[in-house]
Amino acid sequence: MSFTAALHTLGSFVSELPASQLCLGAAVLGLISHHAYFIHGERDAHVWTYFLVLLGTPSMLAALLYLSTAAGLSHTVSTVTLATTSFLSAMAASIFVYRLYFHPLSRFPGPSPTRLSKLYYIHAYTQARGQYFRVQQRWHAQYGDIVRSGPNELIVLRPELLPVLGKAAKGSWYNNGNRNSSIQLVKDRETHSVRRRVWDKAFTPDAVKAYAPRVKHYTDMLLEKLAEGEREKDITAWFSYYTFDVMGAFTFGRDFGMLEKGGRDGSDYFLRMTHASMRSIALLGHTPWLLLLMEMLGAAGKEHMKFLEWCKERVDDRKRRGMGEMGSDLFEVLLEAEPKNIGPHHVPLRGDSRTAIVAGSDTTAATLIALFTYLGSSPETLSKLQAELDSLPADSTESPYLSACINEALRLNTAVPSGVSRYIPPEGVTLDDGTFLPGGVNVYFPLWVAMRDERWFDNPEEFCPERWLISTPEKLAEMKAVFQPFWIGRYQCVGRPLALAELHSVGAAVARRFDISLVGDRDAAFAKTIDTFTLEMGEIRCVFTERLL
Repeated sequence: MSFTAALHTLGSFVSELPASQLCLGAAVLGLISHHAYFIHGERDAHVWTYFLVLLGTPSMLAALLYLSTAAGLSHTVSTVTLATTSFLSAMAASIFVYRLYFHPLSRFPGPSPTRLSKLYYIHAYTQARGQYFRVQQRWHAQYGDIVRSGPNELIVLRPELLPVLGKAAKGSWYNNGNRNSSIQLVKDRETHSVRRRVWDKAFTPDAVKAYAPRVKHYTDMLLEKLAEGEREKDITAWFSYYTFDVMGAFTFGRDFGMLEKGGRDGSDYFLRMTHASMRSIALLGHTPWLLLLMEMLGAAGKEHMKFLEWCKERVDDRKRRGMGEMGSDLFEVLLEAEPKNIGPHHVPLRGDSRTAIVAGSDTTAATLIALFTYLGSSPETLSKLQAELDSLPADSTESPYLSACINEALRLNTAVPSGVSRYIPPEGVTLDDGTFLPGGVNVYFPLWVAMRDERWFDNPEEFCPERWLISTPEKLAEMKAVFQPFWIGRYQCVGRPLALAELHSVGAAVARRFDISLVGDRDAAFAKTIDTFTLEMGEIRCVFTERLL
């Protein structure tokens, strides 16, 4: 039988099937698709294939029926619609029944919609005006320490799980990196280890020490800008200009000119574009298949797509300038290793540039903004810090009380508030109370919630630097068990030494030179914060008055 004759026979067979048999056959295929394929592992990376199949298969079936039989157009359309609807309905029903009653996580409590689909996250995030960490806090108050937040996802507020998560594989959120990989997003452990060894060269103690004069240069520039003109300043803007310029110089050997121009003349373009891109990721990132599909369709947000292209342009510009032009920077290290950045462990420079800027600037800026918001609304704490700094050599940042203030800012306003996505190891984990967490489950440890929990922090909502200085060793150990603002284990933030250097440099210099008072209410200031994976701070204003020393 020829191919054409076979198609004609198949088309005739489908066309002549009674509607009930057609529906049944399509439904059986839907059930088989779920249980034989979709139920086994993640499928985010293949979303484009599924999208094309979903569009193409009904069209091909319609063409087959129409061209190989005498059926009219209306009969063809109704037949294909019936078959497609039966297939998708049966598969969806199978998925929902499995997730509700037979999934290994079916015994864990949580909002009903999250058991069916992670799409509910988009609703919860939007309703909370971007403060997903508060959603997590409400869920834990309602459901307990373990909350089912997705079909295959738990939020677990148990410190004993942290050492396990510190060694665990990256979870489903990192599927967002399938098209735009970076050291942050890459999931393969060996690839990450290879790339991390390259990055570590830029963050050795000697490398960070050598970068100290440049940090001081931008700190001095920030001080002058805070002293100029009106005493009332938008600290969200100025501390962001500072951290983005520092990271621009550290990453590419050139700053963005934000501090110098005060964000004028488009100098803050990258800052605005970064935040717009991160908002797209925040909204869609918990459903990686949807973000990947939107990116492929060019519908992930104009600013998000511009941001990706802008990162590529910065990489191309830095490549053209070659080695050693501006002294040591991150890209000098990356470009030196680029000839070996090939094969299965290749990570594109564009992705690494995005990671360096976002992870190194947004996070540090958020902490500085929080630090001075608290100091500006806590006169006694500020005076105590100034007294200790005044007793030290002029340029010293070795202040235990300053370190305690920074710890409190990191605790109350941690830079990645909702936590990071990790997989429970295949063998599963048994918690201290005997609760068993199945292997392969996507898990978050909610950092913002944990670091405001009265089980581990006395008066957890209070800004109290003294807790880090006068607590008993036992209490200090309890606090440190959950105090992980830079994460823990193999994926701990590589830029931690530089971030702490910036925080101490600016914290000491600004507190030494200025008396600071917050404009308005502190709670109202933090109410404008948005969780975009990192924290995006709303406008917060402080008055800076030069001290008479």
